[in-house]
Amino acid sequence: MKTIKSLHNHFHIVVLIGLIISSWSMSLMGQEVGAEEKLDENASSGDIETVFAVQAKSRLHGGTFEFSPMYTASLNNRFTGHHGLSLNLLYHIKENIALELGGNVYMTAQDSNTGFRLGGHETSATEQLRSDEQLSPEAVKLMMHEWSAAANVAWTPISAKFSFHGVSLGTFDLFVTTGVGLTSTQFRPSINDAFIELPQGLALQMNLGAGIRFYFNDWVALRFEVRDYISPLSFRYDVIQASISSTQAARLERQSTFEVRNFLSAQIGLSFVIPTPWRSK
Repeated sequence: MKTIKSLHNHFHIVVLIGLIISSWSMSLMGQEVGAEEKLDENASSGDIETVFAVQAKSRLHGGTFEFSPMYTASLNNRFTGHHGLSLNLLYHIKENIALELGGNVYMTAQDSNTGFRLGGHETSATEQLRSDEQLSPEAVKLMMHEWSAAANVAWTPISAKFSFHGVSLGTFDLFVTTGVGLTSTQFRPSINDAFIELPQGLALQMNLGAGIRFYFNDWVALRFEVRDYISPLSFRYDVIQASISSTQAARLERQSTFEVRNFLSAQIGLSFVIPTPWRSK
């Protein structure tokens, strides 16, 4: 029931955002850019014909690829935090609809000898809970993400110019996106005062997001977005039982083993447009 309720609430939020953006887009599209009147010299009745001049779109999306390398960082860091790299490849099948393949790799810096490792890190609140209270959050809340991959659909309801005192500084797109994929998880317990990484397998992951692309020219843009990754996580006690002490095993066995994780992250980077021979004109 918690899973259904969580997905239901997020669906309503995305629908509300979409309706707001749609209404704004329609109002922008309905504005008259300019009009001029001219007299039809051949008309004996002296009728006046009104011709509306509509500003042309400076660049076309349809039929192009877009590659976006970005930095990603989690926002709702209660017990664990994540940061890493995000790569996205889009194909714009229409001016406002795109298919996207995306992936994230999460990495945490260790000491100078070991460099980086896959996965997230524990927050200062978790470390303080351990040191001051000799307590620890439930194991399922300490599960970390190593990587994720998803297939998404993106909708761009708004494309507009950005100008300052009549000087055009570029164009921007507002977009919303959703999709489904998989994430690899791990559990990182402390054994003999040292942390070890124990795989927890793959979990289904849904994502909902919104963002903006600001185009400096026809082929490069600054991209910023916020995404909510929703994962039903199950702590697999059987996978790590042989790797932990009997005391830890007894404690973990009594804990909750399931939660719906809302993993909110911000991503920023560049987008590079790759034209194709069949690009829309």
